[in-house]
Amino acid sequence: MSDKKLIFVVDDDADARNLIKYSLSPHYHVMTFETPTPALKMSTETRPYLILADINMPNIDGIEMLRVLKEHPFTYDIPVICISADDSSTVRERIKDAGGMGLIKKPFDTKSLHSAIEGLLNSAFLHLKDRSGHLSYYIYYNRLEQERLLDQLCEKGIQRGKKVYFLSWRKGEAYKENQLLQDFIKQEQLVFLEVKNTLLTRFPYLQDLSPIYHDLKAFYVYPPRESILIIDDLRQLLGADLHLMEQKVITLIELLKRDFAEINILSIKSRNKEINNSLQKIAREFVNS
Repeated sequence: MSDKKLIFVVDDDADARNLIKYSLSPHYHVMTFETPTPALKMSTETRPYLILADINMPNIDGIEMLRVLKEHPFTYDIPVICISADDSSTVRERIKDAGGMGLIKKPFDTKSLHSAIEGLLNSAFLHLKDRSGHLSYYIYYNRLEQERLLDQLCEKGIQRGKKVYFLSWRKGEAYKENQLLQDFIKQEQLVFLEVKNTLLTRFPYLQDLSPIYHDLKAFYVYPPRESILIIDDLRQLLGADLHLMEQKVITLIELLKRDFAEINILSIKSRNKEINNSLQKIAREFVNS
């Protein structure tokens, strides 16, 4: 089975579809679609790494397809790059407003198409770290990429002889299919800590965060100063009062920083611009503190 990432190409022009498939097949597993409807249906069943969509198509155009993807709970975080002969500022603004990652102009250079795509994707990432490299904050554009990073961080930490704690707001069942993480847990190299709803409920009302901190400390199995902490998506802690919640999240992280040799925080971009701004503020304060 190929380990190439799956991408969808949606274009009503057969020559364009074939050219893109020929150019990108060395790098990705490429599926092509003449119209958006089957691509939209399949994207809810088989999540692609990326969708390339032509703007000018009959019935449903690329912008409308983009809007449909962004409004669906299972597809909203799939990266979409539009392709068009029109690269005017008006078209680029429409793509941005609909939630697209950018535009690649037709005709494109087949030799540089892959690097142009990866350049747009990389521009959506944010990775900040302190000078020592012990504190890192990652903001990714979807959960698929975040989970790939989680695997990498766990594997690298364990290869260095470290115990890894993973603090997640998701239920453990969400990672049941991840064989790598399951193997690490069985070998007692990874400690999975699931945050209960009671913590999320209490968080907005607590002036003193030490009860939450002590709740977490109760689950320490190995000496934390010799361990790595990975924290899952902090968006779960950001409520209506973003300024207040930012300060509380930062305070909680400061408490945890006392205990671990290394901390990595993984977040996913939100559809809410204000929450994204808050995540970036927390990230910068975290690595600069």
